[in-house]
Amino acid sequence: MPFKTHIRTTGFAITLALACFGSAQANELVIAADPWCPFNCEPGSDKPGYMVEIAREVFEPLGYTVTYEQVNWARALVETREGKYAAVFGASIGDADDFVFPKEAQGKAGNAIFVAAGSDWSFSKPEDLSGKTIGLIRDYDYGDLGTQIETHGEASFAGGDDALETNIKKLLAGRLDALVEEASVFNYSADQMGVSDQVRLEGESEYDPVYIAFSPARPESGKLAEELDAGMKALRSSGKLGEILSKYGLKDWSSGS
Repeated sequence: MPFKTHIRTTGFAITLALACFGSAQANELVIAADPWCPFNCEPGSDKPGYMVEIAREVFEPLGYTVTYEQVNWARALVETREGKYAAVFGASIGDADDFVFPKEAQGKAGNAIFVAAGSDWSFSKPEDLSGKTIGLIRDYDYGDLGTQIETHGEASFAGGDDALETNIKKLLAGRLDALVEEASVFNYSADQMGVSDQVRLEGESEYDPVYIAFSPARPESGKLAEELDAGMKALRSSGKLGEILSKYGLKDWSSGS
């Protein structure tokens, strides 16, 4: 928060202004991630992503300001680990097991394999990957499927802010045999690109929890994780969580809801 100083400002006024500036900084939660809609979408839009809306519903009543910054995933992890960002959206424990995770997940996600609509390739066992080039995104966690791809097939990694779009274009150009992405994220991107009819789902894995995960370099991260857990319970019991999810065509992933 910028403030103006004047030649005749007293030392006390300057000290007070600096203290207020520091307080504002301490209460700003800058959370980073690459585009992964519907989890986190376009910053500043009326549908910034359901995880972004959860964070604001939980933390802003507690006096925080939540700012969503869109950066590529590798950078988001590195700079959150260093403490530049307060947290990341959409992390699995496998993405960053040194981060501070809440007990309550903020969603579930599963890896899905997509191919061009005209492809006759099918996947049922790891050996089916032999001789196939599969598009992945750098620094994403693909679990057992990622290991199978690197063991039996050939992994082709995309990076940067438009990594999924890059992989979809490579798939349609015949430069990839298949790509792996979270199903709802892929479907959203393919629809935005106008290519939904040019691709098909070949298979998907079990769904695992994903989180808003906090920086291991910040001492307040444990407290923030606890506040998020409490806030998730309140959002679920009040019905607000369901209301947020419905905006994105989703339902609560919790079997207890």
